[in-house]
Amino acid sequence: MTPTSWLLNNAFGCGCDYNPDQWLETPEIIDQDIELMQQLNINTVNLGIFSWSRLEPLLGEYDFSWLNAVLDKLDAANIAYFMATPGAAFPPYLAHIYPEILRVDRRGNRHQIVDRNNYCLTSPVLRKRLMLICDKLAREVRYRPGLLGWHLNNELSGECCCELCISEWRKFLRSKYRSLDKLNHAWWSDFSSNRFADWSEIPPASEGYKVLPGMYLDWQRFVTLRQLDYLLCEKEAVTYWTHDLPVTHNSWRVFGNFDWRKFAPELDFVSADVYMQYQLQSGDWQQMSYYTLLYSLYRNMKSHGNFALMETTPSYSFVTPSCRLKRPGQLESNIFEAVANGADLISYFQWRAGRGGLEQYHGAIITHDGRSDTRTAVDVKTVNQKLQDIADVRGARVKADCAIWFDPENSWLIDAARLPLKNFSLLPEAVGAMRAVLRNGAAADVISQPEQITSTYKFIIVPSAYIMSKAVAEKLENFVRSGGTLLLTAFSGWSDEHGLSVTDSFPGLLRKLAGLRVESCDAADDGELGSIAQAMQSAEYPGRNSSRCFFSLINAPDKLYSSRAVAELVHLEGAEPLAWWQDEFFAGSPALSIHKYAAGKVYYFAGLPDDGFYKDFIRQLIDEKCITQVVPGVFPPDGVQLQLRSKDNRQWLFIINQSGVKQTLELPDDWQNQTIQLPEYGARVLSRLIEC
Repeated sequence: MTPTSWLLNNAFGCGCDYNPDQWLETPEIIDQDIELMQQLNINTVNLGIFSWSRLEPLLGEYDFSWLNAVLDKLDAANIAYFMATPGAAFPPYLAHIYPEILRVDRRGNRHQIVDRNNYCLTSPVLRKRLMLICDKLAREVRYRPGLLGWHLNNELSGECCCELCISEWRKFLRSKYRSLDKLNHAWWSDFSSNRFADWSEIPPASEGYKVLPGMYLDWQRFVTLRQLDYLLCEKEAVTYWTHDLPVTHNSWRVFGNFDWRKFAPELDFVSADVYMQYQLQSGDWQQMSYYTLLYSLYRNMKSHGNFALMETTPSYSFVTPSCRLKRPGQLESNIFEAVANGADLISYFQWRAGRGGLEQYHGAIITHDGRSDTRTAVDVKTVNQKLQDIADVRGARVKADCAIWFDPENSWLIDAARLPLKNFSLLPEAVGAMRAVLRNGAAADVISQPEQITSTYKFIIVPSAYIMSKAVAEKLENFVRSGGTLLLTAFSGWSDEHGLSVTDSFPGLLRKLAGLRVESCDAADDGELGSIAQAMQSAEYPGRNSSRCFFSLINAPDKLYSSRAVAELVHLEGAEPLAWWQDEFFAGSPALSIHKYAAGKVYYFAGLPDDGFYKDFIRQLIDEKCITQVVPGVFPPDGVQLQLRSKDNRQWLFIINQSGVKQTLELPDDWQNQTIQLPEYGARVLSRLIEC
């Protein structure tokens, strides 16, 4: 199947989640919906995501008449659709007949019948009923002209701790470890007398299971495989009848117990649910780096480097701390940030606000009064038209010579391991790295597979790689040997792939590469302030709830930078110092070092970089030609992102303003010396032909 098989032939896909099954008693509303979709340039819909109760109203009795009537109208209006499999929510009668299909939580309690994502991931009877409905649905719609592909399930997440899942959990462990001695060693089960004498003693996740981080890590691995196995039931049923159509899944909690590296090979293209919310408080332009990190992660899940933004809000989301409407121009800047970073289809949740249920006040294109002249609806129409103006960008690649390493298993283990820094998390470290790259007008890929560590990149940031396998360590060494530049930060290389601390000095497998050893780590309590910190209240981003450890560069001793709460005491073994700690007993110890290794270089920062240092550090690498800017020589103001997509002999330059203030940008000769004026929120897209 070609990488672009999911794209519309001649148009940019502009879609929405559509739930006509909520309006079957008022068919005039469905007619109005189709008409309004055409008016607002909606050309695709995601259909049937929660329709099992309507498709199979009674056990074994199927009704596709209403669906066919809706599909007839969509086909007549030339609106394409991704048909959803209904496995995200089952009819209540099914749980009443078969209680075993209900999920069990860590306390042993079964979920309620009225809910969604409340299904057991293993139940044979549920899987049988699910495959039956998927089989009949696929046979019913397989010849439809508007069928673009399959939307498998919806936002897979969570876990089940029922006896069926516990049995699969123990099978998983038997297959992996073969013997209890190996399992007990990997989990270090002698800690607190937790040694297992029989496989039947091993429980699922419980409230106290982080006592053994290795057990937690394996549980997360197991859960993601259960989720995938459930999804594959739906895939198998529909692709039997429509093997030539692409399949996708709209992933949601990619930083939870969801390892996208296992899912991506089973999908023809990757879909994302990202609900961009800015203006919740001052300085929210910094969230741009979080969303760009997400998009870079999604586009790099597949080799073709593109993805679908399958769900995003057109106005506000009811799951954020406050339900603030997007400001004028903000929808455009949000959507074009996604497209700039590889999105080739945009779809909103939701089309029409429902009259009841959990999401009746979630943002929608059409509100309860059915009007299409609201600011939200008009903004959607305008953005959709602008997307059609750049429809040729589909399939164009984002090219970056900088990458950020993010291993989901590393994130899981950090959450469980109780490192010296309280409440430490990997995600903010990766976001901070992305923010530094964007503020310098550069681009970065997010990579997570060892085979992605290649000489395609000049520079790779590896934030807090606590878990380090031999395979990844070897790839990093080969990358540096071939001339690449690497940045490592605190807590790197402390653990093996089981969660066991290495027996060599930290950073373990990376010690030779970094040219140093870590003796110990000082982590301040939240809120602790030293004398230097009190003098730094006007630091670039004040207000963090942790103290800072300060350092200065050897070649610029008068300027202080800081590490957020952490300082490692290191001894150099071939590396050269670039900066010294300034605080307490470790003053004079290296804070930043460089190790020239073969043809490359390894920087080691013995702390957690703050924004000011990260920004200046990336700027230095740009000056040294180690990183290429999107537009060479152009450093955008804070809150403005530059991104470039390329295909054949054409390039598209995206300029996105999320800052909330008007901005001006001067472009160089190769972009016709243009002066770009940007409103408080919005985007500009320029294109040009280049010589191949």
